[in-house]
Amino acid sequence: MSALSLANTSCVKVLPNGGLYVPIPNVEPKFPVQIFYGENKPTANYDFIEHIVLNEEKPLEKNQIIKQGRMLKRGNNEETKQLLLAQLTMKATEIGAHALINVTYKVFATATSTGYELKGDAVRFGR
Repeated sequence: MSALSLANTSCVKVLPNGGLYVPIPNVEPKFPVQIFYGENKPTANYDFIEHIVLNEEKPLEKNQIIKQGRMLKRGNNEETKQLLLAQLTMKATEIGAHALINVTYKVFATATSTGYELKGDAVRFGR
């Protein structure tokens, strides 16, 4: 398919620089427990089980250097973030949780390192 015929579809847009914007559908993966981000809470009664944290800090790699004042290739891509979320949900499942609440994800970078913290509270719904 040529770029011109691709640009004529309803969801594709031609950018001012001549490039094409093709939206990627936002498909949420299915996890073994429900996930509630930030302040969102389930409407059902629940009991707290355990606070779960995944985190890592590691030295910068050669491709994560500062170039022309910009910090390149820092943090995690969406695929890595989804894998980390899968790990968090598996830990919750192992302890009998039905959901994770207060889930937050933070990425950080310094001049010498990069890292993340993914955390949430495992809960079990009441009877």
